[in-house]
Order: sequence, then structure tokens, then C-alpha cells
Amino acid sequence: MIKVSIIIPVYNRERLIVETLESVSAQTWQNWECVVVDDGSGDGSVEAAQEFAMRDNRFKVFVRPENRKGGGNAARNFGFEQSTGDLVNWFDSDDLMTPDFIAQKVACFFSHPQADAVISKRMVFSGSPSNIVFRENRTKLTDTILEDFLLINTTWFLPDVMWRKSYLTGKLLFNEALFSGQDRDFHIRMLMLDPQLALCDHYLTLCRSHPDNITTNINRRRPLKMSHLVAMDGIFAQLEAQGKLTQKVKTFYFWRMVKYLPFVSTADEHGLLLQTLRRLHVNSARIFWQWIRFWVARASFALTGKGYFLLR
Repeated sequence: MIKVSIIIPVYNRERLIVETLESVSAQTWQNWECVVVDDGSGDGSVEAAQEFAMRDNRFKVFVRPENRKGGGNAARNFGFEQSTGDLVNWFDSDDLMTPDFIAQKVACFFSHPQADAVISKRMVFSGSPSNIVFRENRTKLTDTILEDFLLINTTWFLPDVMWRKSYLTGKLLFNEALFSGQDRDFHIRMLMLDPQLALCDHYLTLCRSHPDNITTNINRRRPLKMSHLVAMDGIFAQLEAQGKLTQKVKTFYFWRMVKYLPFVSTADEHGLLLQTLRRLHVNSARIFWQWIRFWVARASFALTGKGYFLLR
């Protein structure tokens, strides 16, 4: 019988992790393990998870080793290393699974024996899981899936994808230097490897809607933005090397990357942003105009420290 590993990093989610783990306990597919990796919580998250492990040995609780870099990505990679299932599915510590979350995906693997990954859909709820406020309708497969995912014509999120562990073994998984956008970074890099994908056309992930607690203070956001800029430049470089950095993708991302200007401060950071924009350059009136706005905004920031209105 196929064994499925659910991998959940947790950080200060004592109030929510119990509901998440209860949704794992309620799965109709019985042959699973749930690998919980604490990322240095200061609340009772570990103790809450350990209570589940004491009642059910399918729950396995780990604390990220001190010699591993802090952050959710290291916890995800470490959890993968501890997993023993044939299939793996990362999950978030504040979301919920429908009772047939695992069973439906396993059934899809049986229907698509060549698939390296199965992708399901997500719903968003507010307050109670019965209060569904949004259903993601962009989760689909196309003949140009990499480009469509880059253009956000199609999309999915980390809990939505179940992978064959054998496919992922030996590959670079989560970028442990990245502080934000790790889902898309991981999925884009995997899509560049042309995996065989299958769509499980069911809404199986219940994503909790709650206030974003990441401050909008620019000094606090700068490390997040800069780590993401580094990651995206690396992705663009790989796409370029593979001949997959299309004009559509360049045009789509050029202005999005220009908007990183307020977050760069050192000469090296400015150089990286310029390198990224040059990589995304195409000869068009639209890009030419955006270059003008970029240089005017850069001059304004240098002289006055302001210029946000130019980047709207």
C-alpha cells in the first residue's frame, strides 16, 4: 500500500497547528506519516504537535537542528530528509485538508502512473471552514505550462502538489536563502525540468484567510525583497540559458522588477537590479517608457529619497 508523507514546517502556530493536524488525523487514506518540523517556535507549537505524536505514531515531530539555517525552507528540506513515504506533500501549519485530500491524490496517481506530481485545487475560508470566500480557478494544465505558470495564467500553491519522492530525490528543493516567494521559486525550478504532471480536479486544500503579519515597513521588507530579487534573477538566467525566457515573460516581469527599486540600497544591489532588467529587456515602446520611468525614479530616490509615485 502506498505510503504518503505530509511535511509541515511550523513556527509559532500553537493556536492553529492543532486544527491542521486534526485534519491530517481525519484522512480517509490510512497509510500516511506526518512529519512536523519546528523552526524554533517560542510558543507551545512543539508541545501541541507532540501530543498528537503520543496518541498516534504516524505523527513524527522534529526540531530543526541548530546547524541548519533558520527559516521555513530549511525546515521543509529537513522534513523531506526525514520522510519515508513513496509520495510527499508539503503542507502549511495554518491550512486544513479535506478528509479525502490524500485519497483523491493517490487515486490520481493510480490513474496516471507516469505522473511525477499530482496537483489539486484550493479553497480559501474565513473564520469557519464552512465559510468559503474564494475558489482558485486558475489551477489547470496546459501545453505551455512553464510559461503559463510564470505569467500566472495558471497557478497552484505548495500544499496543492503531491510528488513522487523518487522524482525529487537528488534535486535542489527549497532555496534556504530565500525569505519570500519560496513556493513559486520551487515550482518554477521544478517546471523547468519538465516533470509529468496530472490534475486532480478537486478542491482539497482549505487555505485560511487571516491578516498578513509581515510589516509594510520598508526597512523590514528589504531583506525579503532582496532575497527574492536574487532568486528571480537566477531563475531568469536559467530560463535564458534554456531558451525559455520568452518575450511574453520578459515583458510581464520587467515592470514588476522595476518596482524593487525602493528596496535596493548598496551599489551591488543596484547592479543586480540593473542586470535583471537588462536580462528582461525587449525592444518595444512599452519597455522603453518603463526604462525612462526607472531612471527618473532612480534619480529622484538618489536626490530626495522619494519617487514612489513614479513606480505605480
